[in-house]
Amino acid sequence: MKSYGLLILLLMFISCASRHALMDGTVALKIDENSGVACVESKVAKTGTRLKLLNNDCSGASSPDRRGGCQLIEVGEVEVTKILNDHYVEFKKLSGPNFSEGSIFAAP
Repeated sequence: MKSYGLLILLLMFISCASRHALMDGTVALKIDENSGVACVESKVAKTGTRLKLLNNDCSGASSPDRRGGCQLIEVGEVEVTKILNDHYVEFKKLSGPNFSEGSIFAAP
């Protein structure tokens, strides 16, 4: 019975540790039309770092289940304004259309 508890604990730890890697580069919170909080490691982005803003475009999805027709398109640029902690940064939009929670950042 103890081995099941240890296995469950180990699986929970692995799940939590890998979750951040999957979220890296995504908008976690939209503060207003021009600023938000993103999941970007502080060792990757410093205050003043500029990043490309990408959105998903699924308008070309032709299959019934809408898979395979989506692509990331560059829609603007943001700048890191504040490091909140090791995993989150605050940013402001420099150019481009609206962004939303789930929009993605990439290094230029």
